[in-house]
Amino acid sequence: MEDRRRYYQILGLELGASAAEVRQAYRSLAKRWHPDLFVGEPKRQEVAAAEFRKIVEAYSILRSEESLAVASSDAAPKQTTVRTQRTEIEDYFTQGVEATEKEDYPAALEAFSIVIRLQPHHREAYRYRSFVCAKLGYENRANSDRRRAAELELAAQVREPSASKSASNSPWQCQQTILSHRGPISAIAINQAGWCAAAAGDRIQLWELGTGAKLGELSEPKQQVSCLAFRADGRLLVSAGEDCRIRLWNVPKRSLLKSFLTPHEEKIAQVALTPDSQTLISGSLDKTIHLWQLAVGKLRRTIKNPAAVEAIAVAPNGQVFACGGLEKYVRLWEVGTAKMVRSFRGNGAVTSLAFSPDGKRLAAGCLDRTVRLWDVATGEAQTLGGHLEGISSVQFSPDGRYLASGSWDQTIKLWRLDGEEVTTLTGHEARVLAIAFGPGSKTLASGSADGILKFWRYIGS
Repeated sequence: MEDRRRYYQILGLELGASAAEVRQAYRSLAKRWHPDLFVGEPKRQEVAAAEFRKIVEAYSILRSEESLAVASSDAAPKQTTVRTQRTEIEDYFTQGVEATEKEDYPAALEAFSIVIRLQPHHREAYRYRSFVCAKLGYENRANSDRRRAAELELAAQVREPSASKSASNSPWQCQQTILSHRGPISAIAINQAGWCAAAAGDRIQLWELGTGAKLGELSEPKQQVSCLAFRADGRLLVSAGEDCRIRLWNVPKRSLLKSFLTPHEEKIAQVALTPDSQTLISGSLDKTIHLWQLAVGKLRRTIKNPAAVEAIAVAPNGQVFACGGLEKYVRLWEVGTAKMVRSFRGNGAVTSLAFSPDGKRLAAGCLDRTVRLWDVATGEAQTLGGHLEGISSVQFSPDGRYLASGSWDQTIKLWRLDGEEVTTLTGHEARVLAIAFGPGSKTLASGSADGILKFWRYIGS
């Protein structure tokens, strides 16, 4: 009884609180104590991690007791059903995926752990569990699961050799490796002048893509940038992140032009601008999308999405935008009316979106290691596979010839739009988190979780 009372106290509840109250308390406390909120502050992050572990433990125990109570209270006779282990594994895996999409990470962790106990070589369960562990702040467990998933994938490739293209004879070669970023590079944006903005923690560093020369730095304490977007003229840079503020930077003067707090209640995962630079769109893990009048920072419309928003992309015509996140669907919305006009069904959570320059194709980087490529007019889809871990970023080249995908497997792949893999770029020693093409389509920037920024150049004929 004392243990149960302590678990309720950890969540700030009275003994015997309802299941709904337990879930709500967990979500509120998780938003306050998640270690990712204190990146760059080691002491506070350590305290937060310890507090977060207690919160997760309390929620997991109380949730398990709730499940047992429900099961034991149902005394009605039940028909006996014969189930195979395979069916049981599939059921638990489906439960884990659904819990992940609902952001019930303790439940997802429990389900995927059962799958792995029943089938120790289940690659997808390891991949999903690594994602869930990272969300819960268990970075060591997440890294262990990523390695195990990669080992299983390599073992499968030995049995069934892959046709993946080698980087040794690739026409794309690394020209610059930059080591000055402290912390994971979370976002990259490149303007038409070839200026590359790369964000790590509370700092945005500016680089000349062609030479690798440093052009300056933009920083403000505790901003923790997660996304970047240049205005069409390249003179204004938008940043946003953990603190739910949007910042507008004067790039030539390397100065903060404006900063305003948004109604978002959780991290702003993505920002995007319409081609005419009139509308700024922000998407958040709190399941909302806000459309802003950029010139004055005025909120025009709010869209409530069914799931956490991880990715946004604006079509080249500026009339529609796509959003995706921790769900199976990618939705298209009208910029002017904020009405949904279409949806595409994928295989799982979406981490990145990009429209082709002609607006005819929409690419989605997915947690299940694949890239989905849709024909926007017909909805016809093709799946590009080959990465060993989840996709973090997808980008079309400005000339529309190639699609690039960056992955947690530390590689970047380039694809033709018919789905053929052109090459795999290797050299990063940590998860690739962000990529962006430069103007002219012959340069590419990539950033990884160890703070390494690389510039690649096409040297073929």
